[in-house]
Amino acid sequence: MCTLEYVTGKRSAPLQDLLGEGARIAPADGGDVAALHDDDAGTVAAEPSAFAPTLKGLEHGAATLYAYTHGNAAIAASGWTLEARAAGGAWKVVDQRREKAFEWPLQTRPFRIATPSVYAAYRLRLNAPEKVQLAQIELLGVAAATR
Repeated sequence: MCTLEYVTGKRSAPLQDLLGEGARIAPADGGDVAALHDDDAGTVAAEPSAFAPTLKGLEHGAATLYAYTHGNAAIAASGWTLEARAAGGAWKVVDQRREKAFEWPLQTRPFRIATPSVYAAYRLRLNAPEKVQLAQIELLGVAAATR
């Protein structure tokens, strides 16, 4: 039997949502869209097609994946850009998707971040043809304390 630890020389650790208890998902107006990080896909937020929330208050760690759960209706195509920045730094594109379909209500799709690093904040800039429903956003990684 071959384990990941044997292959890489490192002990594997489970991924966790880096949007912990103190996290906020804030739209441009500065509010908080708690429904997007309450770990309940049943709570859905309806947002404008150009919604660009900032994800703040992350646990220290590098996100390697992010998961996006769409709302109560399937969508034929949606696009978005995930940006990140260090404290006080400029936004940097870390992932970009175009024409992604969500085939059924409350579908969760994970996406890999090609070059993970520790960032102070992330921003998800949506580009959809109409108003969108979102149920959950998660940034998945290994928190620094568990390494």
